[in-house]
Amino acid sequence: MLENYLDKVSITVDDMKDYLYMIDPDYQIHFSDCKTLKAVKDKVKAVESYCLYLGLAHLQKVQDFTNLENHLIMMNHLFANNEIYHQEKVKLKKKILKLNDPLNQYRVLRHVMNLSPKVLIETLANRHYINYEQAAYFCLVEEEIDEAYRYLSMMDHVASDALLDLFSSYTATGYLRLLRYYDRLERQSLQVRYS
Repeated sequence: MLENYLDKVSITVDDMKDYLYMIDPDYQIHFSDCKTLKAVKDKVKAVESYCLYLGLAHLQKVQDFTNLENHLIMMNHLFANNEIYHQEKVKLKKKILKLNDPLNQYRVLRHVMNLSPKVLIETLANRHYINYEQAAYFCLVEEEIDEAYRYLSMMDHVASDALLDLFSSYTATGYLRLLRYYDRLERQSLQVRYS
């Protein structure tokens, strides 16, 4: 299940400590005295090269998209301005764009590319990495309801029931407008077929 970007990137001090202890099993750096995210980040900054090396080594070993996403979230918090990390994200972006797995592409690219979810979805849709139905779903997950409506109304067929149910849970009036649109679309389709 895809989670909202803002919910996903909201981390606690304990989340960050757990990540750092996971990538540094020898516990070379002790974070037990750090009570805030800033304190943890300051301690990492003092030994940034070492922590970056550990983080990149673990990033290379990741075998699934859930762990990849979680690693990227933590590394973005810790190394957002590091040039070496930026270069790794560029390489990763190229690999991810070659996949034919829209859900996992979006899931990872939102942490690799410095774009808002709305702009990323639009870019992926315009370049045909995702279709309008997938774009609408991603917009709903990111709570971009107006954008979801726009993609749903651009489709030349009726969206899946599951997606329509999700859309209706956000906006009843938008759902009704969409149903009217689909009804007109079907009537036009029938007229063309019988002409």
